[in-house]
Amino acid sequence: MDAIASNRRRLGLAGQSLAWGLWTDGDERALGLASGLDAAQRARLQKTGIGVITPELGERLFVRALGHDGDNLFLAPIDLLQLKDYFGSLLPALWQDLLTPEKVTSVTENTSLIEELLLLTDPARLERIVDLVRTEIRDVLAINAIEVQPNRPLSEIGLDSLTAVELRNALRKRTGKNLPATLAFDYPTIADIAAYILRLLAPELMPNNTFAKEFNPQIKSALRDTAGLSDEEVDDELAQYINEFLK
Repeated sequence: MDAIASNRRRLGLAGQSLAWGLWTDGDERALGLASGLDAAQRARLQKTGIGVITPELGERLFVRALGHDGDNLFLAPIDLLQLKDYFGSLLPALWQDLLTPEKVTSVTENTSLIEELLLLTDPARLERIVDLVRTEIRDVLAINAIEVQPNRPLSEIGLDSLTAVELRNALRKRTGKNLPATLAFDYPTIADIAAYILRLLAPELMPNNTFAKEFNPQIKSALRDTAGLSDEEVDDELAQYINEFLK
């Protein structure tokens, strides 16, 4: 239909192809293609910022489309800011052009998390991040994530490409870090994701800048002395420098 409408326009004839979003009957009962989606799928779709069309809204959209010069139109209520928040860097350029640049991190939530982690020991910090990841997985997949073992691949419990993006976005909000879209594939378990996030937060968990300023030269000195050593030997050398510094 799109090609036919475009071809007729090129010939100077009338032609318009309309692609509709998902419909409801006005009482939250899905119609057409939307009727094949379960409640969780519909809720996930709405999180993207793409709403549903009621009969009244559909009529208004149809009237507006008839007055539009475009030959191929997509009709649906869309919250562009929510769409950007959901897809992040994966948002198509078509939508990005309609939005003004904005910071994607959540300063408030990140600050709260950092303050909480600063009060914990290293093992407790990792466990706290594991709990955070579990909580977000529970919300994204609508499952009891407490029962999911930290080292079990998330793909085995139903995580797919769409929910992986949703998980990344949720964790990005909680941590304030611009996490990669491939997060759940690069780090396929709860434990892997938690360890990665903790590494990203590590600089903010240092006691103060003096520590970093004094410690970094020692690390650089240690690295200069490790030429030709194996990875295990380098780790041992760095651990020794760290222990000496912290005495």
